[in-house]
Amino acid sequence: VTILMLSLLAGMGVDRVWNGDGKLTPKIWVGIGAAVALLGLAGTFGVAAENLALELGTVDNARRAGDQIRSGALLGGGVLAVLGGLILLVRRSPRALPPLFVSIGAIGLIGSDMYANARPFWRFSDIEQFYATDPIIERLRDDTSFFRVYNLSDTRLEVYRGAYLMWHGIRQILGYHGNELRYFDDLMGGQGIWQNLSSSDVIWDLYNIKYIILPSAAEPSEIPGYAKIMESVPIADQASRYPAGTTANLFERVRPSPYARVVREAVVLDYDAIPRTVAGPNFPADRVVLVDSTSGIAPAELTAIPEASGVDAVLSDWSPGAIEVSLEWNGNDPERTYLVLSENYFPAWRAIDSASGAELKVVRGNGSLLTVEVSGGTERVELEYVSGRLGKVMTLISLTLCVVAIGLPPLRRRKVQG
Repeated sequence: VTILMLSLLAGMGVDRVWNGDGKLTPKIWVGIGAAVALLGLAGTFGVAAENLALELGTVDNARRAGDQIRSGALLGGGVLAVLGGLILLVRRSPRALPPLFVSIGAIGLIGSDMYANARPFWRFSDIEQFYATDPIIERLRDDTSFFRVYNLSDTRLEVYRGAYLMWHGIRQILGYHGNELRYFDDLMGGQGIWQNLSSSDVIWDLYNIKYIILPSAAEPSEIPGYAKIMESVPIADQASRYPAGTTANLFERVRPSPYARVVREAVVLDYDAIPRTVAGPNFPADRVVLVDSTSGIAPAELTAIPEASGVDAVLSDWSPGAIEVSLEWNGNDPERTYLVLSENYFPAWRAIDSASGAELKVVRGNGSLLTVEVSGGTERVELEYVSGRLGKVMTLISLTLCVVAIGLPPLRRRKVQG
């Protein structure tokens, strides 16, 4: 949306320039550009940056960036002044510079300015070296079961930076650069806060967190329900925000948690109450699932916590956007149960009974989890992420409008000239 609006504004501005509107605009560009370049050459912007950095305690960083600030001001101001000069020249002598030449020149000037300012943020390196492995990563990659790792992302205890583990194909509980679903953030206790995630072993169980990674020097040195299986392991130098030579501990869950479970009953609660209820220490995650009023489920009223369903849910196959779960009823045959998976719910998920092909009801359970209503005797459930057609339709409409917008003006000009 941001790029679209900027492009529209830029297009309207170019149109005004070629129509001769805003006669003072190019002169203003030349004046502002020259002023910015001179102030940059004099070091004014560097001094301003240091003054602002005083409040943040980052004066050294501002001083180190002094040359970059100066060159950025010179280049940015110079580009603006040159663009203004080109427009003035074209207006006074339209035949001196062809419009195509001016357009290409403008693209080159603006592109050079953007490249010069963005280049310091890029780092070119060998991908295998940048994402080097270490003993903890090798241990996690050797585990072929389905699990997630709690890397304490977005906290001061994070061992592996950003998406480092994801690059190695290792699933993390927290998302990529803060890109999580709203309901997931609520269940975890708030984005960047993670109050429930950091304190609730129920959530660790529901999300199949098998491993936890902590810096060796961090507290706690022991985690209830987990055993320390690797201690003081050197971390790959590129992997961590900590200095080279940092070591970490790897903890493994003692009692494995299931990827999928079948519970007997669903309980309807107000949505705002669900996250704190699920995160509570006594929530019976293997007996009930909590849903809100938008689920469309009308469960029976409960007078007591039901017994465990006795049904085993086994992950048969998993790939991005496709899941198969086998159900073993073990002599139990309740009229209705609920399959709760260790995946976040999204409306695009569809579920069917493999035997009959009947579509099954999919809802959001326990605040954020993918939940399927199943009847007794269902042996296999297939889930598929089916993206809607709206996005494709909007893309086709946008492409059509772009083609029309580009092709119609030349056709109209030819018709007028003919």
